Amino acid sequence: MNKPLFEPSVITNEQFNLMNIPEREIIYTTPGGKQVVRFALGTGEKKRSYIYKPLTNLELAGREDWVYRHLLPHLQLRYPRMLAQSAERDPESRWAIFEDVGEQSHHHPTDILIQAAEDIQQLHRIPVTMLNQSFSAQKPSLSEVADQVIVHNDRLAALLVQLGMPSAVVDGLTRLMNAGLSDFADETVICHGDLHLGNIGEFNGQAVILDWEHVHANSVYWDLFNLLDMTHPDFRRQTAPETRASVLEAYLTVRRKEEGWSGSSRDFIRHYYLFAALYSAWMLLLIDSDLTAGRWNREGLLAQQEETFSALESCAYPLLDHNY
Repeated sequence: MNKPLFEPSVITNEQFNLMNIPEREIIYTTPGGKQVVRFALGTGEKKRSYIYKPLTNLELAGREDWVYRHLLPHLQLRYPRMLAQSAERDPESRWAIFEDVGEQSHHHPTDILIQAAEDIQQLHRIPVTMLNQSFSAQKPSLSEVADQVIVHNDRLAALLVQLGMPSAVVDGLTRLMNAGLSDFADETVICHGDLHLGNIGEFNGQAVILDWEHVHANSVYWDLFNLLDMTHPDFRRQTAPETRASVLEAYLTVRRKEEGWSGSSRDFIRHYYLFAALYSAWMLLLIDSDLTAGRWNREGLLAQQEETFSALESCAYPLLDHNY
């Protein structure tokens, strides 16, 4: 990582001074007021743009740097190079500079989603023993989510009917989710951890995986769920059933080729549907609580509720199809 590339004009005493850069653009402002910024240095043919990223979650201090040093060199995929970082150990003052892979969209065609699934399978093949064992998930485990769905069974059923799901489908889905995870086949892998559409870029027709600070050990289905069905109050998404099926099959095709995996595609995909249905049901309960309490942006939450319900429906019907 080449910190001298940026000295001395913008880095003084380990502080990155954006005010000394006339050409800059705010990409994102966190709830805490920190800003991710695109900036440019140089002129003419030597002009280059970069991304300034402050540490936005103090609990994740040092994690992305560790991933860049210990995991990413083992992967043959496209990700932004880390060009510089602060030596300051105080999490409040930490930052990093990355190459700029261009303007990004939060809406990607199926081929980019397929590439992202194929790429992330490389990470899933790395032995979990290589991971720093202090890296933990920021969301509850599948078993915790399943327990919460069971505890709030009546409230969830009423909410699903209110949102338009037929009572017969609600009853069947409820029975399935209440059956728990007795026959659920899961595996623990190293996950990107936050593989939502905002963390996938596209550069010259190639998927680019961004923001690696959430890496941790989790279910083999976690990254796929983030890629296909996890919703967000700020970012819109809608995954068509045929897109979901294509991405899951592409992931398994790479797994068979690279790992010699001989498991059942039908079982893997069915268990993905159960995983996604449980997390989507849990998220609907959270969204409903946020709406009742007046948290976040109501319009964004209502859009997220609609999208989460759609994802749950898309996963529920194959689960209830006994011929699947």
